[in-house]
Amino acid sequence: AAEWLATALKQATGADFAIHKEDATNLPQTRLLVGNTSAASDAGLSSGALKPEEWRMKTVGQTLILTGGRPRGTIYAVTEFLEANVGVLLLDPFTEVVPLRPTLTIPRLERGGRPAFPVRAIFTGFPYGYPAQAGRLIEKYRVWNKNIIDGRVAVGDHARMIPSGVHSFGNFISSKEFAVSHPEYFGMNATGKRLTDDMGTPSAWTQLCVTNEDVRRITLERSKQFLLDDRAAAAKEGRDPARWLVLSQNDNTSNLCRCPQCAAVANREGSES
Repeated sequence: AAEWLATALKQATGADFAIHKEDATNLPQTRLLVGNTSAASDAGLSSGALKPEEWRMKTVGQTLILTGGRPRGTIYAVTEFLEANVGVLLLDPFTEVVPLRPTLTIPRLERGGRPAFPVRAIFTGFPYGYPAQAGRLIEKYRVWNKNIIDGRVAVGDHARMIPSGVHSFGNFISSKEFAVSHPEYFGMNATGKRLTDDMGTPSAWTQLCVTNEDVRRITLERSKQFLLDDRAAAAKEGRDPARWLVLSQNDNTSNLCRCPQCAAVANREGSES
């Protein structure tokens, strides 16, 4: 966050903004303090006092405090400041606008906020068809938009999802395990055939018969086991347990179940969700 702030301010103003530890000697009275500093704590803005991903900016005398709750509140404070007070814009992953501001005056500030949704995704085609080095720019763009997708750009365990981030039907009931013994667990096509072949891609091809009572029972049992296993692993690894259990259709919408019971639900709801 501090490096991002210093880089953008140099581009805007032409001045150098050196990064120092808070306890360094001979620091100027006018400072930009980033993160969980003593000054932030003195102002009641320690990271422990803020909610997850909450961001705060506050002027105290000649000092500007930019801080936030874990894991990414501080960088959100920086990006909010750069956009609202410097005029920096990220229009897409490859287009950053930094206005020239040789004289930059900051008013008295006391602002804050927090993302309304814990897991947020702007899903675009940008990751596909671009060289690997584009990944850094795409990641920066997602952070700028307070964006988490499948936990891949989240810092720490804030967005950890089990058993997977999306398309998780195959994690609960797989074709390999049940196709022969219980084809009724899987989606039926319009001609009455159960579609049990996962084509080697258990997260994409097969769908479940979501109104089948045994499917419901097994899914519930395995959901509980996923949670227990993750909590045990979290305790062993010294991390927080997952916050999200994902039960999500697979990727092939052609195989959504058309049995009479599933079709009745879809027709009633006006959706295959």
